[in-house]
Amino acid sequence: SVMEYAVPVWQAIPAFLSDLLESVQKRALRIIFTGAETYSEALQLAGITSLAERRHDLCIKYMNKMRQKGHPLNHLLPKQIENSCNYNLRQDKNEHYKFKNSTFCKTKRTDSFFTFKYFKP
Repeated sequence: SVMEYAVPVWQAIPAFLSDLLESVQKRALRIIFTGAETYSEALQLAGITSLAERRHDLCIKYMNKMRQKGHPLNHLLPKQIENSCNYNLRQDKNEHYKFKNSTFCKTKRTDSFFTFKYFKP
């Protein structure tokens, strides 16, 4: 579908844009299933899930492909390294993961980027 094209690239959209995309599917289902009273009922009749759920599933599938060593974008994934330092560096002891690549940062924009949002070590 055109609404799902290149989802891993633009999945990190604000909620109001996600709602606008969902409204396109709602309108189409309202036209197709005139007897359906609610959006969830129309989804059940069509046998599909919401666009947000499908986008989420597509990103997870792409992330699983990206984890394979031969994937061209595998080098973008954060690499876990061990914290082998035995002395106090004034940092939080609850930090579980240190990442080796220098592209990792702690901004809100980066957190919503699909490689970090769907990354589960």
